[in-house]
Amino acid sequence: GIFMYYNVRENKIFSTDAEASSLYNPSISGSIIAFVTYEPDGVDLDGNGSSYNGVVQYFDKTNGKVFNTKGIASSCTPRVSGNIIAFITEELEYGRDLNGDGDIGDRVLRYFDVSNNKLVNTGAESLGGDGYTIFGDKIAFLSLESTVGSGGMDLNGDGDKNDFIVRYFDISLGRIINTGAELKVFRNTKLSMSEYLIAFVTPEAYVGRDLNGDGDTNDDVLRYYDLSTGTIVNTTAEIYVSEPYVSNPSV
Repeated sequence: GIFMYYNVRENKIFSTDAEASSLYNPSISGSIIAFVTYEPDGVDLDGNGSSYNGVVQYFDKTNGKVFNTKGIASSCTPRVSGNIIAFITEELEYGRDLNGDGDIGDRVLRYFDVSNNKLVNTGAESLGGDGYTIFGDKIAFLSLESTVGSGGMDLNGDGDKNDFIVRYFDISLGRIINTGAELKVFRNTKLSMSEYLIAFVTPEAYVGRDLNGDGDTNDDVLRYYDLSTGTIVNTTAEIYVSEPYVSNPSV
């Protein structure tokens, strides 16, 4: 369908005249509205030589124009913060190795910088879906240890490569930061992020410790990563997680 938006201040509906997928919500920050457009038959918006991919486009309210980032969003909603539009691309869909591990079986975090019209590949393996989030120049995402690099990587130092770990990409530094924090992954798992922290839920069983002081290791507990100190903080607050009843943190 045609992507439209409502301006509260002007009390008017505006049409961008751009085709947008109804499967994924648009994302807005300031004057930038990002959305996904599925390529029609015979049209290659991302330059990979095929059609039918979901490509990230954005509408700039300051000039009323639609711009193509040429980035594929694989089963995810683009996230916008300032001039940065973040999304996840499946290598298989794109047809290229984006993280340098020699295969095309990964999902990799990428972003488009509106200020310089550059599509940037972070090389960071992500679970995909809508579990990632962005605030300012930092993009937080989820990684399964076994998919990191060519042979997997123990990101939390527990001796295995089976955990789901919170990491983030710092755009100003141009590198991936590992928090080492384990989190619970369930349907519609979402991280929450602010300028100062990344919030998530950790099962006590994953870390083998009683995080809320009730004498067992059966609970799911709210924790957060302090971006200023680089430390994991335990709130001791128990979060009820039992699908389909899911409580994602919010900051």
